[in-house]
Amino acid sequence: MLKNFLEPELENFGGAIAHTANLAIEVIQRMFPKKIISKNGNVKLPPRSPNLTPIDFFLWGYLTLKLYDPLPTNLNQLKQRIRDEIQAIPEQLYCRVFTYFREK
Repeated sequence: MLKNFLEPELENFGGAIAHTANLAIEVIQRMFPKKIISKNGNVKLPPRSPNLTPIDFFLWGYLTLKLYDPLPTNLNQLKQRIRDEIQAIPEQLYCRVFTYFREK
């Protein structure tokens, strides 16, 4: 999957996402030598890095709950549902997430 799907997709996308499984790290390190920012990469990601925001910890889990009930039938439907669900998140929820993150 990494070689046949991820690598071509990354070439089209122009970037990488975080992965920490040993097999994934090995493949990604071959694809992006000395450029991996991760706890398992060659550039260590510091704790509470400003590169990671409360949205990184909150948004994808929240969206996953919303996006797959019912399951989207195609990629365009999934993309539109992501847009719609992000627009529908109340501002108060973002405020609570940021407040909680600062307190922890």
